[in-house]
Amino acid sequence: MHPHGILPFHAILWSAYCDQYMQHDGKSLYGFGAVADVTLYIPFLRNFLGWLAAGSASYGPLIAGLRDGKSPSVNAANRIPRNLYLLPGGVAEIYTSKPRRHAIVFKNRRGLIKLSIESGAYIIPTYVFGASDFFHNLTTNNNFQWLMTFSRRIRCCLSAFWGPFGLPIPFIPRLTMCAGKPIAPPTEWEGKSTGAPCPPELIEAMHAQVLEEITRVFEKYKVVAGYPDGHLEVL
Repeated sequence: MHPHGILPFHAILWSAYCDQYMQHDGKSLYGFGAVADVTLYIPFLRNFLGWLAAGSASYGPLIAGLRDGKSPSVNAANRIPRNLYLLPGGVAEIYTSKPRRHAIVFKNRRGLIKLSIESGAYIIPTYVFGASDFFHNLTTNNNFQWLMTFSRRIRCCLSAFWGPFGLPIPFIPRLTMCAGKPIAPPTEWEGKSTGAPCPPELIEAMHAQVLEEITRVFEKYKVVAGYPDGHLEVL
């Protein structure tokens, strides 16, 4: 799901909704989420994320959850991971977030694609209009490039933001979540059973498909979502 936003309220709401209401054969279709490792060490926040079955966004735990059904946060609730929910733009995408701007960080990211191919999981490209409209963001210009670089290294966003009356409370934007067509991983690669690395050409081809689909979704729904002049920046 894109964009990340400064505080991903849209992601939390969607995760909770899926966990509570999207059921099949009495089991939740929501499997597990992925968050920056540093958040798992923050008191109260880590408890809240645990309720949403959110764990480390590191590659190892994600592939173990999708391929082997092993995810501590989900297994602790006596469930087996079925689907992964995450914000692939990560910390870098937080620094693009400001009202009325539509920017995603995906151009040079291949981890999600590799994860899909190696686990056999489909990718559903999703864009949430309004996700960047909760707060104004101080660090969206090049004057804070050093802070962006440092934050990426520690995998935690350091920024200043504000909402109504200059207070750290959010605006209440209209949110429109638009999901694209599921993108299936290539079936011609047989390296999952042998441990061979995934060929770069397959990764690049699927990456192009995902990017094309999220762009199509944005252009198709931007008018009804209230952003007729919106332009999607792919960074």
